Amino acid sequence: MSDQNAFSPEIREKFKTLPSFVQESIMQSGVKFNSVKELDDIAADIIKAADEK
Repeated sequence: MSDQNAFSPEIREKFKTLPSFVQESIMQSGVKFNSVKELDDIAADIIKAADEK
């Protein structure tokens, strides 16, 4: 599981604004981010996949 505290302050702040199902998906995946843009891209993919169901 990804540890939110390992994220940069900017990424943590952005993470808190995401829908809870997106946060949960990210935490369960263990994915790591190097930038807010990477977080935005992954969040958009998760939301898109959820909309397609």
